[in-house]
Order: sequence, then structure tokens, then C-alpha cells
Amino acid sequence: PRSDRIWKMLSEYNATIFGISPTAVRLFKKNNVKPTRLFSLDKIKNIPTTGEPLDEDSWWWLYEKVGNKKIPVMNLSGGTEIGGAMLSVFPGMKLKPSTVGIPVPGMNLDVFDDGGNSVQKKNGYLVIKSPWPSMTRSLLHDDKRYLETYWSRFDDVWFHGDYVYVDEDNLWYMRGRTDDVINVSGHRMSTAEIEHTVISHSKISDAASIAIPDDLTGEAIVVFFVSDNESDSNLESEISEHVSEKIGKVARPKHVFQLTDLPKTRTGKILRRLLKSKLLGIPLGDLSSLENPDILDEIPKLG
Repeated sequence: PRSDRIWKMLSEYNATIFGISPTAVRLFKKNNVKPTRLFSLDKIKNIPTTGEPLDEDSWWWLYEKVGNKKIPVMNLSGGTEIGGAMLSVFPGMKLKPSTVGIPVPGMNLDVFDDGGNSVQKKNGYLVIKSPWPSMTRSLLHDDKRYLETYWSRFDDVWFHGDYVYVDEDNLWYMRGRTDDVINVSGHRMSTAEIEHTVISHSKISDAASIAIPDDLTGEAIVVFFVSDNESDSNLESEISEHVSEKIGKVARPKHVFQLTDLPKTRTGKILRRLLKSKLLGIPLGDLSSLENPDILDEIPKLG
């Protein structure tokens, strides 16, 4: 199929809802696609997206290049164990770039710090404080794992494992998984924050970040990125300076590596654990969901 096939289908069938993953958005943005120049997308009423945090540049690309600055980007977050969405944008509400909107009806959500205190305008843990109609009751033949995963972090509160932020307008933002929070000399940062900063660089189309052990700072940041500028030998140092300038010196990556692609599942999710395992030389584990195993050969081994 040609690269414009999806836009042709949307136009020919007068599609009204166009769902797309953040990874796919970055792919189109990387290739400077301008779908409305060749096809009419006037029938689209909203654009849902989910799967992983949506960076601001990708949000703007969807809003401008697909929605023609008229269609809401319906960024949302949920999960299989939730039975639907927890947070969602609703048609007609005021939007900001990359927001996942507000809690959906029936979801009593909050943001907790390490001590279980409710916080606002700070990054924290997404929790659910009341039962909801479609919540999962256990994991198959494994009640113990269910209780440890969701109920052991805070008393009588569902711990979902997402790192989130709520702004002054009560709009929510995803900061990544709590497993992906990096602690550098006591400063906690999410991989999503680092990756969105890297992607904001004009030469970068996709990025992933991980934490590795460090004797001095506890953990150190490693960045992997994808760019069409394969001959630019200064790009890795440019990325380090860019992250340091945007977030702060504490966020300067210890290592920066350029890859031709990132290891992803067939649905486009980045497998950060494989980046870390390959880099540190530890067993890779299950590779059955990996779509592009050859990319692992590009990842160096430290030490």
C-alpha cells in the first residue's frame, strides 16, 4: 500500500471518527505528511488517540494537519483492567495541547504523592478512590498478584501505575508509567517528559529514554532517538544540550544513542525494557510481541 492509503480511505468512505496512536502520528509528522492537501477530510468529527503519552508537537500536528484547527483531539487514557477509559477529552470542552481531559463519569480519581497525600500542580501517582462499574475483580487464578499490583501501595485505594499531572484548570496530563520514573540525585523525572523534550528538537522524529544505575547519582538517563539526519555527527551532543536547556542540568543524559528505529510492538508501543536489557547485557526475556527484532542489533552494550 502507498503511504497515503489511510487518508484516501478516510476520504472515500467519509469517515467521521479517526482513531490513531501517538506512534503513528510521529511517523506521519516525521515524513512531513500534509493529508488535507490531497484529500478531503471534512467529514471527520473527532480524532481519538491513546496507547501512550501524546507529546505536544504530535498533538499540534493532528490538530492542524488532520483536523484543520477545527476538530477536537480526543486524547484519552484507560486500560483493560479498567474496562474502558478513566480520563478523556469530551467534545466542546476547552483543550490544551496533549491533555487527556478530565475524569470520566463514575471515576473517582486523584493524584497522590509518596505519602498518600492528594496533590495538584505536581507530578504524582494516579489513584482511584472508589469502585467503578467495570473494574476487574482479580487476575485469573492469581488473587495474590492482583492485590500486590493494585492494592498494596495505598490502603483501600487502587494504584494504577501511571504518573500524572493536573494543572490549574483541572486538566490532566499523562507523564508515563511509574516504572518509568527516573530518580537522578533525588530529582524525579518521567521518561515521557524527557522523551517529549527530545522529540521537540527539530531534527528528531522519535525517542525513548531509560534509567540505568549510576554510582554517583543513583540513576542516570540514557536517550535513544531516531532521526533522518544520519550524517550529523554532532546530533548526539545537540540532544544532550537540548534536554539540559529545556529541563535542567540534572536531566542531561549520560548516554545518547541514535537508532534507525525503536523496538516496538505491533501496535506501536515502545519496549523500553528491551533497550535497557540490551544496553546492560541482561537477558531480554519474551520477544514475541516485538515487531522489529533486528533493531536490537543496533543497541550497544555498556562495559
